[in-house]
This record gives sequence, structure tokens and C-alpha cells, in this order.
Amino acid sequence: MSCSLPCRSTSSNAREPATLRAGGVRHRTVARLVAAENLLVALLGVLPGLPVGVIGPSAFLSTYSNYLFRLDLVVNPGPLLLSAAAILALAALSQWPGLRAIRRLKIVTIVRERGG
Repeated sequence: MSCSLPCRSTSSNAREPATLRAGGVRHRTVARLVAAENLLVALLGVLPGLPVGVIGPSAFLSTYSNYLFRLDLVVNPGPLLLSAAAILALAALSQWPGLRAIRRLKIVTIVRERGG
């Protein structure tokens, strides 16, 4: 799952990097653009995902409260920050196959086929 989104986005959208490369943009610049886009998508998933991951179980545990006991969810910020860093690191690492595919693109063929 972690590799499927960045790999799929670079393989199915080969036209944009190929067009940039045909226009004279260096491979490093194209790779940075693709990497920034993929990391932004991962960050946009982490930002709402972590609070929902705390609020959801907290609401679920609150349904088990009665007059004898009450279950409260206690989450330290350390594991949340560690999981966010792990998700972003995995997103950065999983871009490697897609960026290699961009380097091996046959620019002329892609631009000619999809150009119209």
C-alpha cells in the first residue's frame, strides 16, 4: 500500500514529467516536484488522520462508562509524533521506484503518443 500511491501516480501520469523533461527541465527538478507532491499528499493524510485516530477510540471507549467505572483514553504525544514521522519517512522511501521510472521514461515516445 505504501508504495502503490507514489508508484501509481508516477506511472499513470508519465505525460507531465515527460513534458517537463522535453521542455528542458533537469531530472533532479522533476524528481523534486514529484517528491514534493507525494509528500504533500502524505502530509495531508497525516494531519487529519492522527486527530481522528485519537478522537474515534476515545468516543468508542466513552460508550463503556457506567456507574462503576469509566474508561478514558490516554495517548502521549510521543507515539503520535513518531507515527507521523514514520509515515512521512515511508512515503519518502516509497518514492524511489517511481523516481527511477521517471528517469527511464522515453520522452519522445510519450510526448508523441499523448500529444494528440
